[in-house]
Amino acid sequence: MEIGHVKGKRNRLEHRRVPRSNVRFQVTSINDKSAPNVFILDVSPLGAKIESPPLAIPAMSLELKFLVPGESLETLVIGEVVWLEGSGLFGLHLMGISFLKPYWEFFRFKT
Repeated sequence: MEIGHVKGKRNRLEHRRVPRSNVRFQVTSINDKSAPNVFILDVSPLGAKIESPPLAIPAMSLELKFLVPGESLETLVIGEVVWLEGSGLFGLHLMGISFLKPYWEFFRFKT
């Protein structure tokens, strides 16, 4: 996957193998610990963008459980942090997660 960089920051023009869907899913746990104020903002079968308080570092492995509106069971994914963006609104960070295996069923989230 190609990602452009401008002075250390991620370029907003990215070339993705699979498009992401804009969502806002509540993450219920990360590595079996409660995850208040953590949301998935976009998702594809290959990865996701997460908004959270500071909690991870690049290359850190994460097991995420999240709720999809209208579904009764939590969804589980395993991935690795591939990028971080610093403090945003209310001290929240953004991070990019690359899933360790494709979750092709996530095409159901098309926006």
